[in-house]
Amino acid sequence: LAESLKICRDRSDELGIIRSLLGFGWLAAKKRQWGRAVNLLGAEEALRKEMNWPEPPDWKTERNFITTSAHGVLGEAAFNATLAEGRAMTWEQAIEYALS
Repeated sequence: LAESLKICRDRSDELGIIRSLLGFGWLAAKKRQWGRAVNLLGAEEALRKEMNWPEPPDWKTERNFITTSAHGVLGEAAFNATLAEGRAMTWEQAIEYALS
């Protein structure tokens, strides 16, 4: 996934970058790293909306899993704050965060 993200970054493949961010979010959620998962989810969402791309229907399962699980663990206030942090990331910040 990291190699794919690097290739997408080098090719300026925005959709590939966004897909990779969701993939990293999913991996973080599977590791129960809820803050990281929500940050990546927020970044993916904001960057996708910036490009005026609708959410693909097949992404809803991953997003719902992350959102529901993380919201329950983090609580309302922390979830919203963490999501806002992710939404505020630039493309490069989101990529570097995913790769870190």
